[in-house]
Amino acid sequence: MVVPVLNKDQYSEINNSSENENIDLLQLYALIKRNTKIFFLLNFLFGSLSVLISTFVAPKWKGEFDIVLSDSTSAVSNISNMNVSATDIRRLLRGKIQSEDIKTKVEILKSASVLMPIFEEVKSYKKSKGEDTSLWRFSSWQKDNLITNIKENTKVFNIVYMDEDKDLIIPTLDKITKIYKSYLLKERETTINNALDFINAAIDEYKLKSEDAIKAEKAFATKYKIDPINYQANITTLSNADRNLLENNNKLKSNYGNNLITLENQIDKLSKYIEEIKSEDDYYAYYYKKLNSKNDNLLNDPYLTKIDKINNELVNLRTYFKENDSKIIDFENRKKEFLKQNKNSLIEKLETEKKIQKINFENLKKPDNILVEYRLLINETIRNDLALKQLEIEKMSLALESKKSQDGWKLITNPTLFPNPIKPSKRYALFYGLVIGTSLALILSKLKEIKEDKIYDREFIISQSIKYEYLLDMSDNGISIDQFKKSLIGIINGNNNKMISIIKEENVNDSYMNSIINNLKNNEPKLENPINQNINNINNQQITILLIELGKSEKSNLKSIKNFILLNEIKIKYILIFNN
Repeated sequence: MVVPVLNKDQYSEINNSSENENIDLLQLYALIKRNTKIFFLLNFLFGSLSVLISTFVAPKWKGEFDIVLSDSTSAVSNISNMNVSATDIRRLLRGKIQSEDIKTKVEILKSASVLMPIFEEVKSYKKSKGEDTSLWRFSSWQKDNLITNIKENTKVFNIVYMDEDKDLIIPTLDKITKIYKSYLLKERETTINNALDFINAAIDEYKLKSEDAIKAEKAFATKYKIDPINYQANITTLSNADRNLLENNNKLKSNYGNNLITLENQIDKLSKYIEEIKSEDDYYAYYYKKLNSKNDNLLNDPYLTKIDKINNELVNLRTYFKENDSKIIDFENRKKEFLKQNKNSLIEKLETEKKIQKINFENLKKPDNILVEYRLLINETIRNDLALKQLEIEKMSLALESKKSQDGWKLITNPTLFPNPIKPSKRYALFYGLVIGTSLALILSKLKEIKEDKIYDREFIISQSIKYEYLLDMSDNGISIDQFKKSLIGIINGNNNKMISIIKEENVNDSYMNSIINNLKNNEPKLENPINQNINNINNQQITILLIELGKSEKSNLKSIKNFILLNEIKIKYILIFNN
């Protein structure tokens, strides 16, 4: 292969581009090749040692169990669906309902606040076995012996415990399950109690508001001689009057005008509905609501929501249990109770609507401003009563939730011991041993070559700032002596009196210089130019050639040559690099 002649500027440009690379792989390869014995011995030593150590390291045993975590907010999820204003909710909340999401709960379960008793028991056990535990720390023990994680896209919390003592695995996992069970049940109880405190506070608040609204309504009726019995129709006992219905009825007079016939027909129609619902079974009211949920604003009806939820639970339970199972029977009983309550609530709702229509029918001739103001007072009473009823329902639901059986606390797999111990991998041990051996070999090889003071690459020659014009690689893969001679002849340009000075670093093999001189003098075309080999006789009128041999020439000697050249302001025409 012929390598082109490079002048200094060309070589520097190529060299600078290579400096942007993080690792010069060629130099690294050359370093390893030059120090093959060191790399082989250290890698063999540390690789063998690592495998040997891994053989004698005591294996660890492993066990695990899984639990399902649920959001703490599930017990109070329906509170946000109540028809109580957001402002009132925030004002009454006052930080009483505080629950953790899944990620927060996992961090708590992993923390020392929960697992410290387990750590102390394991520590005491190891100490009783004669092991020194004075330097044990919870964080280190947790890192080395516990693996906890949430399985992807699930709420399943996996806990793995590892120890060299096989007999310690299952007892420790059993204790962890007991601690987790205790914590989760306590956390659930706290959440429900906080929710009950919140609801009780809301009930007290709305009782006061309801009493004030009733007093204001009665005072207004007395002042303007409105018959509360006919108009109000015991409004404070109504339970499921819809807010949107009341708002629509505030506009009733403008919608209906004086068309009393329309109102009378509407009242008759409602009476028929009520009688029909009373005569049918409880399911009739449920399906009536479902069919008319959009028209009658029943999409968020609490009874429909609860019955649908129970139906879904029954579908899931029937997949795994028989009809006579206690859980299915329990849900069926709850469903019947809610169906009954739902029927009563629907009748009450229709009765409310009927009574409001009667009120409008009876009072269309009264002055508008008095009716509007009185209706606003009634609306306020209804809203407060509605909030109280909904809060009572939620209170009952939470009370039932708190009494639920906790036998199945969502431990989905019992603590299980893996049949085989976890042994240190010889493959990984060998890998790490080779990494250590290679790293040490690199360091030692570098130190060795620094001590030897040898030149192994052209980059060092370039870094010495020697003034030259051409840098030639004279190795087997580089420039031949004949090619160098052609370049030299071009520079001499027929001037046979031009002296050629050939100098070499003192460790360069003499055969290289002899080959060059012999070729110049004896091979065609022969050069008649005088040749100087004494560094002390060179000057800028001569063609100066410097010979360097990689792996033999010493850095200190090259620096001495550089200093001499710089001191005498001599320019080197050629630097010939040999690499045997």
